[in-house]
Amino acid sequence: MTSPAREGQTFGGESLAIRYANFVKLPHTVFALPFALLGVVAASRAYAVTWRVLGLVVLAFTAARFVALGFNRIADRDLDARNPRTRGRELPSGRLTLVQAWAAVLVAAALFVATAWALNPVCLALSPLALLVVTLYSYAKRFTWWSHLWLGFGDAIAGPAGYLAVAGRWSEPAWLLWVLAAAVTFWVGGFDIFYALQDEPFDRAEGLHSAVVRFGQANSMRVAKVMHGLAILALVVFGVGGGLGALYFLGVAIGAALIVWEHRLVRPGDLSRLDAAFFTANGVVSIVVFLGALVDRILSVILAITGASGAPYGVRLLEALAMHQVPTWLLISAHGWRLLTEECGIKDDRELKKATGGDWTSVRVFDDKDRGAEPASGSARTAGMVICPCSMGTVAAIAHGTSRSLIERAADVVLKERRALVLVPRETPLSLVHLRNLTLATEAGALVLPAMPGFYHKPLKVADLVDFVVQRVLDHLGLDIALVKRWEGK
Repeated sequence: MTSPAREGQTFGGESLAIRYANFVKLPHTVFALPFALLGVVAASRAYAVTWRVLGLVVLAFTAARFVALGFNRIADRDLDARNPRTRGRELPSGRLTLVQAWAAVLVAAALFVATAWALNPVCLALSPLALLVVTLYSYAKRFTWWSHLWLGFGDAIAGPAGYLAVAGRWSEPAWLLWVLAAAVTFWVGGFDIFYALQDEPFDRAEGLHSAVVRFGQANSMRVAKVMHGLAILALVVFGVGGGLGALYFLGVAIGAALIVWEHRLVRPGDLSRLDAAFFTANGVVSIVVFLGALVDRILSVILAITGASGAPYGVRLLEALAMHQVPTWLLISAHGWRLLTEECGIKDDRELKKATGGDWTSVRVFDDKDRGAEPASGSARTAGMVICPCSMGTVAAIAHGTSRSLIERAADVVLKERRALVLVPRETPLSLVHLRNLTLATEAGALVLPAMPGFYHKPLKVADLVDFVVQRVLDHLGLDIALVKRWEGK
């Protein structure tokens, strides 16, 4: 007697590891893991991300998904044995015993709770609720056609969970993570409707519920289109609220195009290309959206410190960037070093590193005399540049495009590439020449942000005044790093 055919997206072989991997269709991890990592990327704009936390996030997600799919296989083992499409799965075919299945699921559940404990108290407290949501989905199709959205919400936990793993607290604004969860819920729910198309006759015969059984193939595919439209809208809103940049939105646009292509592959009565639509397209969608956010996030900020009084502003800005592991290219002019020495007592890179927290893993230092270094080329992608403090001589060079140093050339490149250039001058009074040069720089695309601290946050020390200006710089770089209390109109 021939053994049942192996399902698609599974591995060949009969080792125990292979059987466990196929038991939970391990390749399908690609669907939602990128959204967990998207939550990590969103949190990284305000909180430091370590390799330890990143590893724990991946481990926790993999364990939770093993629990969800493993429990589903256990709960559906009798149904799977009667379904021609699924009778080759590990439990119906006897490749795994029920004891082996339960043992693996329980170990995965324990591993998930352990990784949640290792992350932070919030993740630990929420871990039982997460397991409850992902396991009870297995029974949803027995009583409601909304089971697709239940599955989607189970996967949607991944995004907020990735954020919580890094931050240890909910997002500000609070709606941001709910929008991310909504995006994943609708996206997964939509493609699960596609997945249910192939089981329509069996589901009807067994009295199971799905959108396909409820509305028929044509109408259920329309429901999937609506869900996917809402998913794209939610991803756009998430990007705007999270301060993500153009590359993220490019990833969302590519994902939307793939979803449109997916819907063109499958038609009522013709499911011959369902596998490509379900696995290939959806696997790529989540990856390209995540990669867009990641590449957007890892673009370096160029920080230049020049010879204007106000070196503490530059030091504090570098400290904030380094502490939050924002990739930073550091350029300091000769006169900038003179001011660092006179105003901060900092004489070299070693002392500057110590003064800014000691962790420069995200900081790369360039010589201002090297006009051929990476910041001098437009092909070297960056998130923008800030010159803090910015001397009036540097303003003049930028306004007239002289590019006599790497700092001046880098600023010229940022302007020509239409990237953000923030100038933080600290000069008083301003002559007509100064004003005209600042006007020219502004007309060329720079943002002039004078080192003029406010007082409505009731500063108690000089550091509070420095933080006020640095906070405004961080805001214009699109970085969600909080240094001062914001005005609330009270």
